Amino acid sequence: MRVLHTSDWHIGRTLYGRKRYEEFEAFLNWLAIDADKKTRLKEQEKCSKAHETLELVDGYLKEHAQDEWLIGGLAGVAEQVSGLLSRQNEILQKETDHDRAANVLDQAAKSLDDYQKKSSIRKQELEDASKQILQGKDALS
Repeated sequence: MRVLHTSDWHIGRTLYGRKRYEEFEAFLNWLAIDADKKTRLKEQEKCSKAHETLELVDGYLKEHAQDEWLIGGLAGVAEQVSGLLSRQNEILQKETDHDRAANVLDQAAKSLDDYQKKSSIRKQELEDASKQILQGKDALS
């Protein structure tokens, strides 16, 4: 960004009784023309660079026109690889979910075994207590 300091120009004032409108108008016209020329030059440079780039690409494509089928095939390959990567991610997610489910199932099986052991111990204790009660009844009668 460029800044043009204009406060010292004293536009609209006179210098020793002489009005300077024509000088200011000439300068401002020159400034506008110069700025417009610079803008056009920048645009021309951009267009020139873009044109050079397009010529390089066009030359490459003309030189390798016989490889056109390869270029088209590469686009198809890229699409297939993208699909395979997506499918691979789905498979990895399913494997992770399967591993989690297997861990939960293992924990549930261990808990079930623990409760079955505790249940059989309690059952044995109840049977022993029942036998003691029957023996106590028999002893009392």
